[in-house]
Amino acid sequence: MHKLLYISLLAAVWTRGCCNHENYKKIPYPFFESDLQKQYGKITKEELKIAQEQVENMFWFGYGNYMKHAYPLDELDPIHCKGRGPDYENPENININDALGAYSLTLVDSLTSLAIFGNKTAFHQAVQLVINNVHFENDVTVQVFEATIRVIGSLLSTHLVLTNENPYIGEMTMNDYDGELLTMTHDLANRLLVAFANTDTRKKFKTKLL
Repeated sequence: MHKLLYISLLAAVWTRGCCNHENYKKIPYPFFESDLQKQYGKITKEELKIAQEQVENMFWFGYGNYMKHAYPLDELDPIHCKGRGPDYENPENININDALGAYSLTLVDSLTSLAIFGNKTAFHQAVQLVINNVHFENDVTVQVFEATIRVIGSLLSTHLVLTNENPYIGEMTMNDYDGELLTMTHDLANRLLVAFANTDTRKKFKTKLL
């Protein structure tokens, strides 16, 4: 069981795009094995290939069902098979409201995964959906940590992929892309900035009203 979990985690970052790139030796293990690890490692190429395929299949299963049953809401409620966003009726429901900000969170979360798995068409379609439909003028209070790592992080990473500043993913540029994701990142960062800039107390706020 532990070996299978390890293989799956390793396969999640061991991508086709990376493995074929000429600069792969610049990336440290576990993204790529050293000669010593290849010779004495416990994971065979066959096991890694199987795990890689399983990870990709699991991603497409989750992403496909989100787009079918939940988009444009933040996430898929797997029990009721429908979309879920912030709990407006109960603002104290932090289990839901900490992460969900009415900004199609799962779609934003999935952008770089689409690029990593090499589906350029699906990647560009998702980017266009985000540009056209996601905004941050929402009457919600979100957790700063979640919004930073999941939304700002994803938008910045995707911008780097679209502008070909990440050489390990492969060529994923979009002809009509004009830095919109970077503008969106700047917008959200400014909305969250007060959580980091309370000069009176130096106390970081856990949540922030957008």
